[in-house]
Amino acid sequence: MIRTVSTAFFFALLAASPALGETPVGDWTGAVATPTGAVGIAFHVRTGPDGGLVGLADSPEQGAEPVVLANVAAQGDGLSFDLPAAGGHFDGHWNAEAGQWMGLWTEGRSTLPLNLRRGRLARPLRPAVAGLDGDWTGVIVAEPSMRLRMTYHIRTDQGGTTVLSENPDHLANGATAETVARIGDHVILSMNVVDGEVQANLIDDGQVMIGALTQAGQQYPLRLTRVP
Repeated sequence: MIRTVSTAFFFALLAASPALGETPVGDWTGAVATPTGAVGIAFHVRTGPDGGLVGLADSPEQGAEPVVLANVAAQGDGLSFDLPAAGGHFDGHWNAEAGQWMGLWTEGRSTLPLNLRRGRLARPLRPAVAGLDGDWTGVIVAEPSMRLRMTYHIRTDQGGTTVLSENPDHLANGATAETVARIGDHVILSMNVVDGEVQANLIDDGQVMIGALTQAGQQYPLRLTRVP
């Protein structure tokens, strides 16, 4: 026997169901406010081989290479994911009227608004700086009992020269230099996202940099050696 379902019961089922948001699959862009200005960030969400969601994040204006997202989840009108490389987490909901995911970005102790719209961020061209490519490692003596390892990965390709920093002792990896310059043997690496700047001189046939890191108003002697 076929039974009919009343209209009232049908609408009651709809009301009890979670609201469906926009599909998260695609390319999304937004900007996070920092003390030195807004930083554009892009997220690329795809369907993985097992049917679940996977993704990458990048920040072209910082020259950052794409890094993997984790725990990408969409349920109802909500979207969340983690960015392990930066210790970041996004939690938002779909706003149909605005046509964007509206949410919060948490990184460390900071929580900032982050809204995501469909689109891609253009990767700006950077000047090519000759003679610096390689992995440069050194140690900063912040205090007599505190020594912090630093590595700067410098690469040049068709998009210009980029610098990615690594500070394993503070678990602060992935900061990029907005300015990379070389005037003779003098090198300048400026990283606004961490309020830091390296100024150093090349010695030993360009295999060593001697100078200082200035960060948050404090200056620390720095010697960097290019790793073969």
